Amino acid sequence: MSTSIDLLAFGTFGIPNGFKQTFFLNNPNSRYLKSFDLNTNAITIYPKANLYSIRKEVANGAKALSYTQYSFAREQHSDRGGTFIGSSITFFNTNCEEPLVISCLDEFHADIIAEQRNIINNVLQVKHSDELIVREPKDLNKLDLNFKALDATLFQKTRNSFLVVYCDLSSELNLFLQKSAYLLSDFDTIYFTDSVDIANYVVEKGLYTFISSEQFLEEIEKRKAAKEIERFEQQKSKNPSFQKNKNTLPEKNTPEEITPRNWDVSILKKQSNQNKLIAEHNDLVKKYNELKAQLKQLSSSKPKTDNPFESPDISYPEEEDSSILSSYQFWRGLSIILLLTCGYAGYREYERYNVVATTPTVAVTPAPPTPIPVVPPKVEIPPLNPLPKSVLKEKDIAYTFKNSTIQNQTADSVVNLIFAKNKTDITSIYGTQKPAYKAELIKRNPECFKDDKVICTSLKNIPSAK
Repeated sequence: MSTSIDLLAFGTFGIPNGFKQTFFLNNPNSRYLKSFDLNTNAITIYPKANLYSIRKEVANGAKALSYTQYSFAREQHSDRGGTFIGSSITFFNTNCEEPLVISCLDEFHADIIAEQRNIINNVLQVKHSDELIVREPKDLNKLDLNFKALDATLFQKTRNSFLVVYCDLSSELNLFLQKSAYLLSDFDTIYFTDSVDIANYVVEKGLYTFISSEQFLEEIEKRKAAKEIERFEQQKSKNPSFQKNKNTLPEKNTPEEITPRNWDVSILKKQSNQNKLIAEHNDLVKKYNELKAQLKQLSSSKPKTDNPFESPDISYPEEEDSSILSSYQFWRGLSIILLLTCGYAGYREYERYNVVATTPTVAVTPAPPTPIPVVPPKVEIPPLNPLPKSVLKEKDIAYTFKNSTIQNQTADSVVNLIFAKNKTDITSIYGTQKPAYKAELIKRNPECFKDDKVICTSLKNIPSAK
């Protein structure tokens, strides 16, 4: 086995040892690793809950990346909550393809839990991690053949910060682990869980950053875009021809012609009101001038007389004089009314604009988030593909559950055990379909499951692909 990998198991073992962790491949850097203990002031583990993590650190000068799984386990003679058993695969100065890592981690962890000398009915049977019975995953050697480069920039800063992502582990864990490198530069440890109880606990405590799967993907996209921009800027600064061409580009726009990017709504509103007032004013002036011209024409339309000695101030017939006078008074009154209306409308617009322009901007501080129940995502589980052709024979079932007590175990734990012991007939075909296999197993053994726990001492119908 390569010196770039180590397997670790750990747990809370009660008085007098407390938390202990042991590495089993004797990598010289492993004894410098930090504790895999959980800070129960910020995060905890519950029965039936699933919790994974990816963690970066520098151990004895080596860059270490650890993939870890936690499960609830009680200490002997104690009812204390938040106790657990866990396992980890750690890489030093290298990394590996995440689906293969998680496959080996799940097998390693399932074997530890299924071993009766380690745990019975969720109660630890040993007092120290050194006493745990462990077996190497079958495909552990394949990790050596699938190494990939480790991003050294992740280790430039150690922030002692933690992120918790609420997601669907069965369908999203491998993808999220592959993308987590974008966030490990800002967080030392990223936890992944599909447990509503763990999610609510983290939100209530408020010590770790908590996000949903949608927010995780949004943040990844932001980081990818920022990284691309940074890469482009670096290439641009290293390219002298780009700088030369940039300096010879003509200036097409004057400062006044450049459109501002940050629009001020109040300025736009002010301009809109001013343009509206100017248009209304011009219309009223035009109408006023037309009325004034008509009035002038009426005033100069007195009838002429043939008598040269007749005074200009002649007496007109009563009917005609009355008509002209009334027309003159009408137009003069209408002009005054229009002028007053124009003045009043202008005053009202000025007053309204003044109110809008002088209204102070009030900074609104968002209320702090309050813990709310997290609704688990509804995932429709497709049937097994291909459909099982048979079931395990009695001797294979006996081998599968040898030295293991499945009664009172969770359905997930039993599925992990079945997968760990039947690589060829089951795991090679259904290794990526655990939720669907679990549903099929319960369907074929309904009398042995209650509230997602096994109530029988054995299972008779275990689906097999061969």
